[in-house]
Amino acid sequence: MPNLVICEELNLGYCNDMDYSRTIFPNILGHRSRADAESGPEYLLLSVIHGLLNGECSPEIRLLGCSVVASPCRDDKMIKPCRSTCDALRKDCAHAFEAIDMAWPYFLDCDRFFASKEEGCFDPLAGLKDVRLR
Repeated sequence: MPNLVICEELNLGYCNDMDYSRTIFPNILGHRSRADAESGPEYLLLSVIHGLLNGECSPEIRLLGCSVVASPCRDDKMIKPCRSTCDALRKDCAHAFEAIDMAWPYFLDCDRFFASKEEGCFDPLAGLKDVRLR
């Protein structure tokens, strides 16, 4: 019997305020369940980066990371985050990472884990942009 992959409720403490409420496993990183994702080094790193960066690039970096660890799911299909959003954030945050001698996190590799607009991607920072426009 084939493994059915279906959307499930997003229930990942650090990511529960995303602009979506459904995610899917296995995720882009290969975590097979919410428990795998929560115990993975990426989720842990995501939760400490905020403090390390002294608030710079936050909450953007967290939202970007959450969109990888717990990508949105629609019609039982994963929607990858947008590569353009990742590229722009990496450029904007480069100075903050350099200031603490930290490399850009591998799980936020814009070419590997992100999709182009043509592929139908999700902008994890869209909600922030909406708030700033008001």
